[in-house]
Amino acid sequence: MYTFKSKVRFSETGKDSKLTIPHLISYFQDCSTFHGNEAGLDREKLIKMDRAWFLSSWQIVINSRPKIDEEIEVETRAYEIKGFYGLRNFIMYNEAKEVCAYANSIWFYVDTKKGKPVKYEQEEGTGFEIDEEFPMEKADRKIVIPENAEKIIKAEGLKVKESHLDSNYHMNNREYVRIALDFMPESFEINDLRQIRVEYKKAAVLDEIMVPVYYFDTENKKIFVSLENEAGENFAKVEFEFR
Repeated sequence: MYTFKSKVRFSETGKDSKLTIPHLISYFQDCSTFHGNEAGLDREKLIKMDRAWFLSSWQIVINSRPKIDEEIEVETRAYEIKGFYGLRNFIMYNEAKEVCAYANSIWFYVDTKKGKPVKYEQEEGTGFEIDEEFPMEKADRKIVIPENAEKIIKAEGLKVKESHLDSNYHMNNREYVRIALDFMPESFEINDLRQIRVEYKKAAVLDEIMVPVYYFDTENKKIFVSLENEAGENFAKVEFEFR
C-alpha cells in the first residue's frame, strides 16, 4: 500500500472549482508511480530491464469531487498479480476522510523489446506487497457497446500532439478520457457522472488521427465513446455512467 497527501490546486479544477476528472486520474496514475519508485521499480530500472507496466482498463467510481484548496489523500493497493497481469485499487479521500472516488485497474507487464506481455517475477527486484483488495463491485474489463445505442460522430479527426504523450511516447492514459469528455453533449452534467470505465486497445502515438464516435444508451443512463483511427480501428473505449 502507498499513500500520499496533497491539496487541490487552482490549475487542477474546472469552472465549478472542483477537481476535474482528468486531474483525478492523474492523481491515481501518480500514486502508482510513487508506489513503484518506493518498491524499487522506478522507470530507469524498468528501461534497463526492457520492462514496463501498461494499463489495460480502468473502472473509476465517483462519489464526489473535492474542491479547490481541499486537503486530499490518495491511496493505492496492488492486490493481486497473476501471470503478466497486475490488479490495483485506488482510493481518494477528502478532508473528512470520506471516500470521494475509488477505482479498480488492470495492468499487464510487457517485454518492451519483444513488444509482448511477459510473466511478472518478484525476483526481478520489485518489492510490491500484496495488499487487501478494496471492497467494490467490479465491472468486466471489456466494454460492450449496445447494438441499439444511437451513434453520433461528434468531431472531426484529432491529431495526436506532443502534449498528449507520456514518457513511453504513447498518448497518456488520462488523455483518452479528456478527449472523450471534450465532445460530450451540451446536456451533459459532470456532477451526475457516477462511473467511468476505460478499455485500452491500441496505444495512440504522435501524429495519428483519432476520431471520437459517441453512442447514447439513454435507457441505462450511459454514453459510450469509441476513440478510433481513420480506418475505424479502436484505440480505446470509454463508458460514462450517470446517476
